[in-house]
Amino acid sequence: MLFCSEDGRRLVGHFSRGIYRYECPGKRGKIGVPKCECPNLPGPELESRVWTEVADFLGNPDIFQAEMDRRVHGQEGQGAKAEREIAKLNRRLAGVDHRETELVALRLRDAVSEVALDRNAALLRVERTHLTEEMERQRETMSTLEQGQAAVASLKALREHMRDRLDSATPEDRRTVLEALETRVTVGVGGVLEVSIGIPQGGGRLCPQDPRPVGRGFLFFVATAPEDLGALLLGVGC
Repeated sequence: MLFCSEDGRRLVGHFSRGIYRYECPGKRGKIGVPKCECPNLPGPELESRVWTEVADFLGNPDIFQAEMDRRVHGQEGQGAKAEREIAKLNRRLAGVDHRETELVALRLRDAVSEVALDRNAALLRVERTHLTEEMERQRETMSTLEQGQAAVASLKALREHMRDRLDSATPEDRRTVLEALETRVTVGVGGVLEVSIGIPQGGGRLCPQDPRPVGRGFLFFVATAPEDLGALLLGVGC
């Protein structure tokens, strides 16, 4: 869940002077290897900042709805494009079927040689393989878009479940929500945080005592620095 922006390592927790802190293993360094400059951050401070961003997203109806609208609009455009591509591929595959039928008919009438038949049949097989593979890619795109639609619905369900209890959520509830959303926190030099919030899709648990599924997908929020916790910038990663 916690990673260093400098070397990509997972941050580890340890106690120091009675306070647990998160630290990049690279800070301890090795002989001949520069120490990582990622700062040590107190656990309570870091966890509070992360939860603030998650709660702001789930609790702010304007930000939440804007992101949902952006996702739905993007999915509709991609879905329409994929449908057009599938229709075009079906027409091209029908054309291959027709040419294969004509080729066999020509051979039966002895209008083409065996060599010509084999050569043209091989070319048609290559074309069919290419079109079939492209059709599969487009169908995978459609499947991904359907999962994205389920993601939007599941995220709305998660928000409804948690929006009235964000401020009073227990540490256990917070951890469950962060894990369900597959939250990834990247800590940079100067304490800059980038928090990516996973979008529910199907496979896990939405939130405490809620049996509905969650899965993957991403939204990005970036907090500029420790002293500027309120300045959140909504990004567009998905």
